[in-house]
Amino acid sequence: MYPFGRTKLYEQQMQESIDFLRGLGFFEQWKRMTSQGIARKLENLQKENNLAPLRPGIKRFDLELVAWDEKKVWFESADAFVLPGNEAYIQALQELSGISKKVFTPTSIEEIWEQEEGPIVIRFSHKRKKYELRPQYADTYFDYGIIKEINNILDSTRNKFEICKDSTGNPMVIMLDPEQKNILQTERKWKFADTEIS
Repeated sequence: MYPFGRTKLYEQQMQESIDFLRGLGFFEQWKRMTSQGIARKLENLQKENNLAPLRPGIKRFDLELVAWDEKKVWFESADAFVLPGNEAYIQALQELSGISKKVFTPTSIEEIWEQEEGPIVIRFSHKRKKYELRPQYADTYFDYGIIKEINNILDSTRNKFEICKDSTGNPMVIMLDPEQKNILQTERKWKFADTEIS
């Protein structure tokens, strides 16, 4: 007998998705838990945050699951209150570093606004070199274009930040190697934004 809202098909689809994602390095913070235990954990997170129940079987359902993997996935609402003094980009770089497994290690980060509507300059050090990013001013919205610039800095590594959209259309940033990205594209039909080095 399955609890209310669950069926045998539901359990099978949840198990398959979680096993697949664990094989690509997701949910490592719960590595001691069974896939069934992770399923219950994710269900509870949805409920605690007043979100709709998980829906196995829908298109790109995996994206609903990985949104809870704070060790591998980063996302910010598009309207991130990017304002002088809020240091939204400083926080973003620190959090991107946190999901990169030490591939991206910015230090001494500065966020400089020349005027209230930009230009904006982000200065930081990475592996003993100094860099600048110049995000576009777009009212209080976050410029995801800096992800491509950061990938240029990571040119010598196989791992890059990739952007895809979650089930509600919000951008999600995930660090993947080329094989992981290819598997998600071919086997799960994930669609990624252009973050390739130009």
